[in-house]
Amino acid sequence: AVSLRCMLDGNPSGMTSCKVFPILFRDVSPGSELQYGRSDFAVASCLVCCQEMPKYVAKGRCGHVEVCWVCAVRLRALLKDVRCPVCTDELPEVTLVTNSVVDTRTSSSGVPLREQRFGVLCASSEIRVEVEQLFDYTCHYSTCGKSSASAFTTLADLKKHLLEFHKRQFCETCLIGRNVFLCEQLLYDPEDVKRHHQEGDGAYTIGKALPPVARHAYCKFCRRAFFSQEDLLMHMHKRHHICKLCDRIGRRGHFYCDFSYLSLHYEEQHHVCMHEDCKRGSYNLVAFENQDDLRIHELTEHRPASSIGNCKRSSQRGKKQGVRLQLQIGTASYRDAREERSRCPDTNRVPGGQDRAATQVATASQGDSTHVFFMWTRGQPVARHEEVEATGEASGDTASNSEKEREEYRYPARPQKIGPWARRRVVAASASSTVVAHGQERNSCLPAAGEHSDQGLWS
Repeated sequence: AVSLRCMLDGNPSGMTSCKVFPILFRDVSPGSELQYGRSDFAVASCLVCCQEMPKYVAKGRCGHVEVCWVCAVRLRALLKDVRCPVCTDELPEVTLVTNSVVDTRTSSSGVPLREQRFGVLCASSEIRVEVEQLFDYTCHYSTCGKSSASAFTTLADLKKHLLEFHKRQFCETCLIGRNVFLCEQLLYDPEDVKRHHQEGDGAYTIGKALPPVARHAYCKFCRRAFFSQEDLLMHMHKRHHICKLCDRIGRRGHFYCDFSYLSLHYEEQHHVCMHEDCKRGSYNLVAFENQDDLRIHELTEHRPASSIGNCKRSSQRGKKQGVRLQLQIGTASYRDAREERSRCPDTNRVPGGQDRAATQVATASQGDSTHVFFMWTRGQPVARHEEVEATGEASGDTASNSEKEREEYRYPARPQKIGPWARRRVVAASASSTVVAHGQERNSCLPAAGEHSDQGLWS
């Protein structure tokens, strides 16, 4: 059956390790119900998702109503894009109105959502209820008793419920990196999550109706997964370090875990300045491509004052004090070539008169700027905890805490909604607790055993 489905869905080879296919958390996408029996639609289809006859549309101060309410909330809440998709005008607020000619042409005041930072107003309370359901932690299984009774307070409670009662779970990487609502996420079998990270999901696992999900990128330094290669590249530039000297000669995307590995790489592959002023703790982070650049740096930055005085006195006697450098004499001086290289680092020429295109062809097997290579040194650096803190290195605990804060910001705790029967039970429980508390208060007024009360009959 798996091979037949793979052949029908565009995977003739049938090579997949998926045993239990992922499913959509909510069978029906929000806002996809067709509105039949009406002829006064102002918008025939959404400009973004092409949804036919949306129930509600978003209206801003620019007057455009071509976007449905789900796309408008998704753009503002998840993608942080407050521009109008039609005229690209920034809209501080948009109002969700019924998709009718009368409502879209008349101006009406809106009711704000719980999440007021989104800048979304609702023309009626019914629209507000449907919009807030996009953010509630509700189980959308049709056979689940929790689906219509109540919503969970936190995302952790919903995860626990799905795993215990339905044997399904979310992909933690997709929860943060995939910009869709919670009801639009995919649910996986616990044994299928590893396959999802390595292969992704295409037409052969989730069908052709849903957009494909690419395989996740992985950081070998932090041992963490990221939703896309772009997210991994941003993480590498933020948490780890790239060798700019190797990048300048065409070795793109060579990253090192921390300053200790980068310093050891400089010592093994480049020319390092060992002066105390150029050190950062015990790390040597000032390096050059060749010995000549290092020597010039030492003469210009670390030349002692005594040698400067001797140079002045010898210049008065007509003598010059300096060092012998092996420089190539040509149409331009070494200083002019060095300044031109610093001004235009991305020109078509590289030091030595070689063509940069030829250098990139020679190193094409090493990847381009979108690839990430996890580099290790020959030796093992001795990293000290206090030096890592002094240089501002981010530890694994700090990175995990930031991811946890990011998840809590996107999925905060929400007040639980209860149905009429649950509300009656809560009212009855509160009433009984009030009676018990009042009875205890009355019993406390009775005299203890062996005591007499001056008051009359207690009632």
